[in-house]
Amino acid sequence: MNDLKLYDAALEPLADLNNLQDARVTREVNGQFVLTYSAYKQELKTEYILNGNITEADNQYFDIVYYEKTHEENNKISFAVEAWHVFYRLKQKKFDYYTYDGTPEQIMTDILSGTPFTAGQVDFSDVMTFAVNEAVTAAELIYLLAAKLGGEVEFTQKGFEINILDTIGQDNGFEIRLGKNIKGIAEAADARTGEEVKSYEVDILELKNSTEYIEHGLQELEIIELGDTVYVIDQEADIDIINRIVKVEYDPRYRKNTAVTIANRIELLTDKVTNIERTSVAKEAIYNGIKIGPDEGYVAERSDGKAKTIMNATEGISIYSDTGGGLERNFFVDLAGKIQAKEIEIDGSGTFAGTVTAATIVGSTIQGGSISIGDNFAVDIDGNMTAVNGTFSGDITGSNIYGSEFHGNGTDSAYAIIGVSGGNLGDFTLMRGGIGGNFFRIYDSVPAVALQGVDASGDFETFLAHYDGFSTMYGSWHYKSYEVATIDDINNAIDLHEAIYHS
Repeated sequence: MNDLKLYDAALEPLADLNNLQDARVTREVNGQFVLTYSAYKQELKTEYILNGNITEADNQYFDIVYYEKTHEENNKISFAVEAWHVFYRLKQKKFDYYTYDGTPEQIMTDILSGTPFTAGQVDFSDVMTFAVNEAVTAAELIYLLAAKLGGEVEFTQKGFEINILDTIGQDNGFEIRLGKNIKGIAEAADARTGEEVKSYEVDILELKNSTEYIEHGLQELEIIELGDTVYVIDQEADIDIINRIVKVEYDPRYRKNTAVTIANRIELLTDKVTNIERTSVAKEAIYNGIKIGPDEGYVAERSDGKAKTIMNATEGISIYSDTGGGLERNFFVDLAGKIQAKEIEIDGSGTFAGTVTAATIVGSTIQGGSISIGDNFAVDIDGNMTAVNGTFSGDITGSNIYGSEFHGNGTDSAYAIIGVSGGNLGDFTLMRGGIGGNFFRIYDSVPAVALQGVDASGDFETFLAHYDGFSTMYGSWHYKSYEVATIDDINNAIDLHEAIYHS
């Protein structure tokens, strides 16, 4: 009899459990692998039955994940324990989706990276692309990879080395026969999926552990393991078939009474696996990972994390991309068809029935309708434009140009003013340097013309004005190299003439 052994999380030995009431290992091909057992309290043994500790059974490690402690009427304390094979630890490593291109061994090594598990024997070597387009755990990925390959998972190194074999088990010609080793048999024929699948649940007595077989050294003739091909014969029930064992339940201490499930095929979970044709896949390229979930819906995410698209029936379609500052939503269409985008480029024609609103519109041709940008710029359907300010690099041509001020293109250039405040809309002023500088002005409110010049210091050099019939002139004025006489000059000349000739 092989006792179960207890270890701590670091695999340091704690105790041998030789006081068990019962023990049971349940294992399926590419599926369940669980140990259950019960024991009465025993000093220095059952005190180590704790979640997180490890039980060794049949040369495999199992993590204790659940136990019950019961004080019975007979004043005994019993423990009921459930332990999962260490492979279940891979359920803690999760992927939003998974895509890898390589050999099956390389794929499995990638899945197991960062865990205490290693890839062992892999009976498949062709390069492939393996993709699962939804959230998945590392444990599920191993089983899905095996299913994709048509292989079966086996564990060595007490569970920490994972192998994918062509098949586990052998054909040793093992017979399960009424009157020999069958304790009970049940046949099930299931056609609910459209194809009939027959399975058999059989309780057998393993003769290898019987006294007779041990005495005669015949144990090896009656070995039965998961995956083995067996011959089931029950003439009274009209059963005579050759099938594989897909599930076993046995006591790991001494395999004498074993329950097996036999089926003519093994159900493989392949609906989650997406096959990508290798002709369309290049190594080191960027791929789209697909996942589907109840919250985000359909998500396509680039393998380098630089872009993703989300589509669902609660929000709409969103496209995120990383242009240097992390993922940002750059395009969005809601359920009403409203589009939000950072940029839209339309190579062909586009029709918009509603209003187009934008901070900046760049285009070579805009036809029809009118343009309005806030309160500062507008062009009506007749081409009339209203703007607060404008800059033109070319010529301005028009039959009529209306405005109050016209400036040159320099900061200190001359400018013209038509109309001034106070309602004198007919005034015209051409100046440089402001009111105290050089100017020429025609007044509208009174019949007047004024001409003024100043030197570099701002002092008056010349001034000429005519106001309502009166003229004023200051400084020297010349016409064809002759100096123009001022009123004072003329009056002084008259006075001098009269003094000389008429006194």
